[in-house]
Amino acid sequence: MKGIFERLDAGVFRDERALLPEYAPAEILYRGDEMRAFARSMQGVARGSRPENLFVYGPTGTGKTTVARRVLSELAEYTDRAVPVYVNCWQHSTRQAVLSLIAEALGEALPRRGIGSDEIFSRIIQSMKYQQKAVIVVLDEADRIANFEGQPLLYDLSRAKENFGVDFGLVLISNATDLTARLDDRIRSSLRLSPLEFKKYSPSQLKDILSARAKTALLPQACGEEIIGLCAAFGAKAGGDARVALETLWQAARNAEKRGSKKIEERDARLAYEGTGAWKKEQRSGGVLAGEQLVLDILSKHGGSMTSGELYEKYNRACPQSDRQVRNYVEALERRKLVAAEEAQAAGGRGKTRVIRLV
Repeated sequence: MKGIFERLDAGVFRDERALLPEYAPAEILYRGDEMRAFARSMQGVARGSRPENLFVYGPTGTGKTTVARRVLSELAEYTDRAVPVYVNCWQHSTRQAVLSLIAEALGEALPRRGIGSDEIFSRIIQSMKYQQKAVIVVLDEADRIANFEGQPLLYDLSRAKENFGVDFGLVLISNATDLTARLDDRIRSSLRLSPLEFKKYSPSQLKDILSARAKTALLPQACGEEIIGLCAAFGAKAGGDARVALETLWQAARNAEKRGSKKIEERDARLAYEGTGAWKKEQRSGGVLAGEQLVLDILSKHGGSMTSGELYEKYNRACPQSDRQVRNYVEALERRKLVAAEEAQAAGGRGKTRVIRLV
């Protein structure tokens, strides 16, 4: 007797991984110039010269992470002098966490009891000198590490050549165009970041990207051109976001399978777009980070205005974070003129407080 999984229909998927964010396509469409600029900044490592530091910026879903991972992979094949380290700063947001990843990439075994970040950094320097290696560190979602607490890490790495004679190449990736403005002047001067912009995809480009992924992900006849065009349009409405387009197509395919259908229909795509919440990305201003967006959402939900203390409390209930970091988000939103902060009398007449309101 066949088991329950053997009795299921084949559905619409050939390899659904091709529609997931972490998938690395064989060809990265419409990002050739960006890939070459990215690679050019690191090319000197093979010749023993210092790599160029980059600030990679652009809206969400424009291929920044995909390009970074591809270039790091090819760099490792191109030269054995470079040690590439990719860091997702949402997962590794402290100096010690990032240094631990670098040490691991260099083959340094850290004791399980744990050691201080200064000692880890010292071991990294010794290992780089002994191996005669340069380390390329890509800090994705770099806004998480560019706050006040994370800036000492950037200072250490940017001054390593001057202080210890070893080469670090730094790549900061963010969708916040003003990220570098948040850095301390000394760190910004040491980093000397060259900007590399990733512009949003056009509707036709999104359609081509979806078509290429669909050929790998879906069975023949499972998805018509009209569905590809609709999902591409949803991504275009969300600011040229390929992730939105891909996620919508992926969820639409799952919706079709739930119906027992071997063909994706328009209703599957529309339900996917609404169900995933991807439409909310249309409401975001360009360069607004996830943490900043949460501040806006909290203010909107509670009448558009509240004291800083109330905001910090509600923010931490939704997403634990230091008051300092939430304050950094508020200040960034003030610079964009999306919120305003004003001093006011505290309740009961006891001192002053700040009132944060939507503009």
